[in-house]
Amino acid sequence: MWLDELVKEHLVVKEALNYLLLAGGSSYILGLKEVIEDILPLWKEFKNIYIDSCHHRKEEILVEKISSAGHRPGFMVKEEHLILREEFKDVMSRYVSGDRGFGLASAIASYYEAMRRHINDEEDKLFKELLALIPKAGIEDSRVEEIFRGVERDLGEGAHEKIERLVKEMEEIIARDLGKAGSIALNVIDIAPNKRHVLIKEVISKMKDGRKQSLVLINDHEPIPLYYELLNTEECFDGDRFIMNRLSEIIWIALIPLKTGCPQTI
Repeated sequence: MWLDELVKEHLVVKEALNYLLLAGGSSYILGLKEVIEDILPLWKEFKNIYIDSCHHRKEEILVEKISSAGHRPGFMVKEEHLILREEFKDVMSRYVSGDRGFGLASAIASYYEAMRRHINDEEDKLFKELLALIPKAGIEDSRVEEIFRGVERDLGEGAHEKIERLVKEMEEIIARDLGKAGSIALNVIDIAPNKRHVLIKEVISKMKDGRKQSLVLINDHEPIPLYYELLNTEECFDGDRFIMNRLSEIIWIALIPLKTGCPQTI
């Protein structure tokens, strides 16, 4: 069904968003400007093709069709999409100015928040409105499918394969660039709060086996409780080099370092 297609596209967007956030945060907290310099051009291409020209275009055409039949949704989809484009302009403005530190990471975190909030709002509000209004507008599901296929044809042959490659490449670049620095990155925002500390400890255990020296952690809670828990339970945790900062309204970043040589002594 067309609704399942839109939801699946949201999942792809969230995966790519995660890599953008990890790249911005890692570049800032590790001082590795190459991470965001490698990722941001790929994200921009992904955004232009998959978000603006495909996913958002499908939604906007569908709303136009419904509105022309006298059933305009209350969710202002075009206006919401414009707000997101303006948010991304702030990211690009900081990047073009040469910012590779906190300012850029903060702008990316704010953009991430806006995108995730928008996705949640669409699934909670817009999609429910579309389900109710499409039949009232006399639009068959088969017609919606035709509209969606038309949008994809306009992207050109091989567009979906290109998107898959872009997302995979972002994943590989994050692992490669951070691996060179002896680090890995983890975003636990979508992990249930009662499972986060267990996951983080599992990751740290794997880090020791793989001779990694630091974990870049993205969270939506202040990591002070985690700091004290690690200080009391993880002998390899180097509390003196622990760093944390608030990137945006809800997003925090922390650098969790391990003591030099500690993996070899366990």
